[in-house]
Amino acid sequence: DDVFNKVYRMGYSTPYFICVLVLLLIFALLNVKAVRNSLSNILTLIVALSFVIFFGCAGYVQIDCLNYLGLYEELPTWGNGILSFISESHFDSFYLMYLSIFKTIGLNYSSYEFINTIVDVCLLFCILRRYLPNHLYPIFLIVFMAYQGLEFEFNLQRNTKAIFLFLLSIPYIEQRRWQPFFILNTIGFLFHWSALCFFPLYFFIHKKLTRSSFFSILVISIVLAVISKTIILDLVNLFGKLLPESVGSNILKYISLERYNNATGLKLYDIERFVWAFIIGLSYNKLVSYNSKYVILLNLF
Repeated sequence: DDVFNKVYRMGYSTPYFICVLVLLLIFALLNVKAVRNSLSNILTLIVALSFVIFFGCAGYVQIDCLNYLGLYEELPTWGNGILSFISESHFDSFYLMYLSIFKTIGLNYSSYEFINTIVDVCLLFCILRRYLPNHLYPIFLIVFMAYQGLEFEFNLQRNTKAIFLFLLSIPYIEQRRWQPFFILNTIGFLFHWSALCFFPLYFFIHKKLTRSSFFSILVISIVLAVISKTIILDLVNLFGKLLPESVGSNILKYISLERYNNATGLKLYDIERFVWAFIIGLSYNKLVSYNSKYVILLNLF
């Protein structure tokens, strides 16, 4: 009980409450027409700064920061054995080069985290500009924090870059411009091997689904979740052995973790996602007719 009380205290939640309250206040101001017309850009900048301060100054939160911190301390600077370090490390090569830039210019890990958050904010806001008016940015960031955004920024530094670069490449799927699409996702792949799954999407994710097709895919997903997620893990295990050693070894290492090996049955978050998917399926045609560029986002869901 004493350990529990030290780890779980309401005081630790204070920054989260303050951040949400600030975002709600800005949202309220942006929905006042006179304020939005005169202060829109300034308030949007404050939203971005809130994100940067909240995540960039978080310090040692979550588990993976220990791995990243240890890696940063061991990482050599440019010209001091960085290439040999990269060849011997299981981390993605481009990510190590990215880290080494900050180490070479003399920044400590906390400074790196802060600048890395600024990079993420720039990528995220480039994506948001395409889909949302800026007066909805505060609400989006609250939803982002609630739906695994904390996990993204605290634990998944490499995956986040790959995902954001894929989201930036979506317009090129719509325009059928494969060159910039593959360039962006190749950069994402160099940050994290999981970006491999984005490449095939270019060929079919832009196609509008019928409602029956959408719900058929949803039912299959539910069946797989109920029967066992180990089926998917076995397939990943199989294909991981067929990939290049540097990629395959990372995949096999991930699925050997206890949280993946025990990922069987239907969980509460699965039910929540299936409910949302069901609602989207019912509204699919209406949403697509409202704006055709929503097709890809709906299909991704």
